[in-house]
Amino acid sequence: MLETVGRLELAEGAHILDVGCGAGLTAIALASRGFTVEALDTVPDMLSLARANAAAADVSDRVITGMGDIHHLRYPDGTFDCVIAMGVLPWIDSPEIAIREMGRVVKPGGAVIMTADNRWRLSSIIDPRFNPVFASLKRWMARFLDASGVRKGAENGVWVKMHSRREIDR
Repeated sequence: MLETVGRLELAEGAHILDVGCGAGLTAIALASRGFTVEALDTVPDMLSLARANAAAADVSDRVITGMGDIHHLRYPDGTFDCVIAMGVLPWIDSPEIAIREMGRVVKPGGAVIMTADNRWRLSSIIDPRFNPVFASLKRWMARFLDASGVRKGAENGVWVKMHSRREIDR
């Protein structure tokens, strides 16, 4: 991702939005390169960790943290030179709204960089637990486990969504 941002040839001080910043590692790496980064997350503990990590890296003056919802970004149209959402789309309700919002807040000619889990990623192909070839067998087994009462739902009550490249492009 840092290499991708480097290829954009953004000016020093460019304004970047890091949505779903987590511990702030991406925001810190970008701030270390001279960018101003707004780092948003929905988890207060992650924002505290991001602030502590930014202070330890001596970039607190270039990393601005805050609570934020990717479905309703609080910024005016065309605010950012670049918007980044790494590992966020699988966890949200409406990727369509999120992508529209990121596109809205990026400046004309700016860039939106995002990742999305997909069924054909390398770890899925080599691990039989995740290989799409076994999807129908896994669905059958899940129905069986649900019907028998053995399986009670996703771990921690959260289901991760996979997205196809066609879905993201659309």
